[in-house]
Amino acid sequence: EVDGEAKAPPAAATAAAPRRFARAKVGSKMSAPLKAAMEAKQAQQAAVAKVTQAAANAQVKSEGGAAGAKSASAAGAGGSILASTTAPRSLDANSASFRPDVIEGESNQSDEMKAAAAANLESAIQTEVVDVEEGEEGKDANRYLDFFWTDAKEHPSRKGVILLFGKVEVNAAQNAKSSPKSKNAAPKQYVSCCVAVSGNSRNLFVLPRKKEEGSDEYESMMDVHTELKSVLQPACVPNRVGASWGGKVVDRQYAFHDASVPREVTKYLKVVYDAQFPVPAEEVCMNGGRYFQKIFGAGASNIENFIVKRKLMGPCWIRIKNPEPASSLVSWCKLECQVDNPKSVTRLDLIQGNGGGTRSPPPVTTVSIKVKTVVNPKTHKNEVVSVSAVAHKNVLLDTASDEGTRHMTQLSLIR
Repeated sequence: EVDGEAKAPPAAATAAAPRRFARAKVGSKMSAPLKAAMEAKQAQQAAVAKVTQAAANAQVKSEGGAAGAKSASAAGAGGSILASTTAPRSLDANSASFRPDVIEGESNQSDEMKAAAAANLESAIQTEVVDVEEGEEGKDANRYLDFFWTDAKEHPSRKGVILLFGKVEVNAAQNAKSSPKSKNAAPKQYVSCCVAVSGNSRNLFVLPRKKEEGSDEYESMMDVHTELKSVLQPACVPNRVGASWGGKVVDRQYAFHDASVPREVTKYLKVVYDAQFPVPAEEVCMNGGRYFQKIFGAGASNIENFIVKRKLMGPCWIRIKNPEPASSLVSWCKLECQVDNPKSVTRLDLIQGNGGGTRSPPPVTTVSIKVKTVVNPKTHKNEVVSVSAVAHKNVLLDTASDEGTRHMTQLSLIR
């Protein structure tokens, strides 16, 4: 002490304490979880630095300057590989890209955009000359679109409309005029396409109730029709102009688990109405009413009815007759069209003389996604630190695909 006050330690001694603490912290006694977390963080920082450098190199290359060319060459082989892998600087989660349901609401398409969409669709449409009906002279031309469908989905906002997704050949009309072995034949090019099918209907089958227990006589179809009107209207089919339903007597044979339903051929009342309207309540369908025993077909979705009625069998070639340009966009496909009748869709191999049974499927695009997670040492929960995706744009469905990298693109997002 000097005059009753503590003497301050030398500056060298003050600076040595933190260094001794730092050496003790990173020494051999570090816990395994902490060491793994630090190594993971260092690896993430190194990966982020590589991607940032690759993005800068790609930007310099795009400008085409001489300085950019020198910078890209100085980056080395690793930099040239990562130059095509860039991450977006920011993502707007509130944009329409993250909400496909709002695409249809964007009806601000200009006349130029609609004309361009119609012209693109015309490049894929083909025509065939057919004889007109008797009593008329000349010939008529049918417009059709050969479409390889891969998936189907109900419209998110327009009930009763089915969306078909697949691919079409954009230069089909040109290739049809030239021989396949001709040197002038253009290479086949396929683009994604979406077809909106409206005019679908629901099909219900109503089983009449027997007049007496053990009797073979059923209630009259007129009584069943009258009672069914009170069931459908207005609960299912509203009382307004354009909304209606119809019925007719058909023969059907039941072959499922319910023992109370006759197995022999029995007369049912087939009810048909627009697919945009709902089905009767499940209790009514199962328990029936005074004059009918059960209602069948209420559990089938519109997609199921469409696929069964049109005899579609998995991904295959189908023919779309008289397609029209879509009035509004509903997907991210290159081409979009619409038809107002499901009967405009026919499986291609069911049409005589078209060669649909031997036609090869078009190449498709596939994406492989890898997500990497690590355990947060503070919260002890798994957190996503990186997402990588590899897209192959030329995958063949009927034979082996090219395993080279010329058809592949890669994207990595690192947190």
